[in-house]
Amino acid sequence: MSTTKVKPIPITKKSKKANLNSPKIDAKLDLMQQLLQQTKPQIVEKFGGNINNTGEASVQVALFTQHISQLTIHLKTHRKDFSTTRSLLKKVGQRRRLLKYISKKDIVAYRQLIEQLGIRK
Repeated sequence: MSTTKVKPIPITKKSKKANLNSPKIDAKLDLMQQLLQQTKPQIVEKFGGNINNTGEASVQVALFTQHISQLTIHLKTHRKDFSTTRSLLKKVGQRRRLLKYISKKDIVAYRQLIEQLGIRK
């Protein structure tokens, strides 16, 4: 008896992954970046006092909050965008660490910042 090997027939599935390089998604991400760039000087001036004072912790927290809200809006429509999910979690962690620093440094400023940004309830 001779045995012959039968090759299995490959099963092809249609990929349901979102194409993250599509022009629509790129255009929306570009629009979000443009909105962030337009509002950045206003946020810096409001929380830093001077437009050049971008290194202050409260300014960075405000900018992180703005970026987090835009990423959240993006993820509501694109649930499977895992790279954006990862960047959102990184931003939340950075903001949390900065808020922890501000709360240790000056609790009154921390409470004011939280109230102005509407982060905590």
